[in-house]
Amino acid sequence: VGLTSYTYTKTITTNNYVAHVFDDWTDSFSTEAKIGFQKYVQDTAAPWRQPAVNVNLSADGKGPSINLGEEQFRHYNHIDTKKLSFFLAGTYILGDHTIKGGIDYQRNKINNLFGQTEFGQYNFWGISNFLAGNYNKYVLYHPAPGYVLADIAGKWTYSQYSPFLQDTWQVNDKLSVQYGVRVDIPHSSAQPAYNARFAQAFGYPNNYTVGSSNRVVEPRLSFNYLFDSSYKTQLRGGVGLFQTSPPTVWMTNPFQNNGVTLTSYTSFNPASAPFSPDPLNQNIPAGGGAGSIDTIAKNFRLPTVWKASLALDRELPWWGLIASAEYEHIKVRDGILYQAINFGAPTGTLPDGRLQFWKTPGEAPKTADALANQNRAFSTASTLLTNTHKGKSDSFTLALSKPFSDSLSGNVSLTFNHATDVDPGTDTIAYNGYQRVARLNPNADVAATSNYSIAKSFKAALTWQHNFFGDYRSQVSMFYNGRTGNPYTWVFSNDANGDSIAGWDPAYIPSANDPKVAYAAGTSAQVIQQFQNFLASDSYLRDHRGQVASRNGDRTGWVNTLDMSFSQEVPGIFKGNKGELRLDVYNFLNLMNKDWGRSSNTGIYPTRTLASYGGVNAKGQYVYSLPTDKNGNYQPQQLQVYDGGFYDPSRVVSRWSAMLTLRYTF
Repeated sequence: VGLTSYTYTKTITTNNYVAHVFDDWTDSFSTEAKIGFQKYVQDTAAPWRQPAVNVNLSADGKGPSINLGEEQFRHYNHIDTKKLSFFLAGTYILGDHTIKGGIDYQRNKINNLFGQTEFGQYNFWGISNFLAGNYNKYVLYHPAPGYVLADIAGKWTYSQYSPFLQDTWQVNDKLSVQYGVRVDIPHSSAQPAYNARFAQAFGYPNNYTVGSSNRVVEPRLSFNYLFDSSYKTQLRGGVGLFQTSPPTVWMTNPFQNNGVTLTSYTSFNPASAPFSPDPLNQNIPAGGGAGSIDTIAKNFRLPTVWKASLALDRELPWWGLIASAEYEHIKVRDGILYQAINFGAPTGTLPDGRLQFWKTPGEAPKTADALANQNRAFSTASTLLTNTHKGKSDSFTLALSKPFSDSLSGNVSLTFNHATDVDPGTDTIAYNGYQRVARLNPNADVAATSNYSIAKSFKAALTWQHNFFGDYRSQVSMFYNGRTGNPYTWVFSNDANGDSIAGWDPAYIPSANDPKVAYAAGTSAQVIQQFQNFLASDSYLRDHRGQVASRNGDRTGWVNTLDMSFSQEVPGIFKGNKGELRLDVYNFLNLMNKDWGRSSNTGIYPTRTLASYGGVNAKGQYVYSLPTDKNGNYQPQQLQVYDGGFYDPSRVVSRWSAMLTLRYTF
């Protein structure tokens, strides 16, 4: 929780201009041209400048916390982009072939001032330490000596040239085939500031960017076949390589965090840099700062996936129904993979075999002792953006639809899906994206269930309309969506392996009388038994005792939502005019009953605390500190109702809402 001053706020202005022209030059040749320009400006809207302060209510850092001041990523945050896009294509009909070719061009001029933590960020363990100014950790980002705030902005231009050529071949009256190729050729206008100290320490330069050598060739093929049958039947499918929209925010990070223009400072000693509430006069820790450096691999390729699909559509003999079955397979060719490059060598292993990085192997968590073998001339938040070739998605959908007739239309579908990835790309900040992935060991290139994997979903839509009053239509529509819950990972609440990342280490799930696990001094037999009972009662934990929790191995409960829409056409003021009144009710089930239509989640992140790591004892056992409620009973992190939240209070998920619209047509 936090004060309103900590709330994520911003102002956004977007201006778009588009011109689109179609020309038919002959009966067989036509062209299409489109030019667009977008200016986008975003600024922080925080009312006051303040340091970011986090106060953990427990003196050991294992309790709930309160956020004060201004959120650290809003201190200075200005984005100004100018995007120019141009598309030109020509289509030529030659017998049974329709040939289309052209070029798709975009240029994005970027000015991104991301002054994170420029007013300081403090972590306190315990209220008494907060009152005394005795922080546990203090971080400050500041322009390096000789530079000013404007110098840390990422300023560069990304361009992409994409020529393409395709042919649609009508082989006969039943079979059509489309095949073609697209080439995406990136270009960067500049390079990040070169850091010679980094190149010497890590063995490669920090100023690689994407260019023509990082181009992607994307072949594609699709077909559609109509069967000769009494009821319409078609088989359709395709395969091809597809690139995502250019992730310019990730490619901008090296321009901002180069270790030359920006320096970061970290202190664990309040005596060397006392707490200061003045955002513009933060104390700089003694001993100099370390450079936080984000880099891109020389051979990095923009994210691409292979997609293949096969579907059968069949008209049924009843009521004009159409049945469909479709399978889709997506395989990552080049996905993003962030790696932390300054963790240093591990210092040993923990009881379950995972690597640890504590100064004294097995010690109880101490922030200053994490990542003992790091290169202290550079920040541990330094990253490398490279590629993974792992990750996939498989989905199978059965659907039934009724085209509009007799005042009624609708469709139902059932989808089964499983998706995996290595790096879900959850944040625009390079190191935040790295650390917000539950993984057993740092930099592991291991695919696991995706944050976005929905195992089963059932959807139904129905629309009915009738003219009760002359030619004025009355219409009622509904849309139901039922699905499995969101996946999450059981974790330790704190930093278990000493990589300085708390709350993302998958928990070891002990079996009954597990020889790898002991409990913190003072833990009652009753609480231990309650812990064991909980492990036995949860289906996922029960089936994985004696193992480390897998990423996104468990799920929240089934979710039901129903949206309703009611509309009525009304006479206009003048002849030939019409008006329409429309009422949309979102999450109609929650309107009917406050306990219906609710969705649960684990909070902001897909993790759920099982226990806290307290070190390793002399017998080589984990020491577990078990969380308890106010009555002293064992209580893991509780699921919460997914609705709005601290960072986005206006988001309505588990509450009903309504919108009334008036439209006038003339």
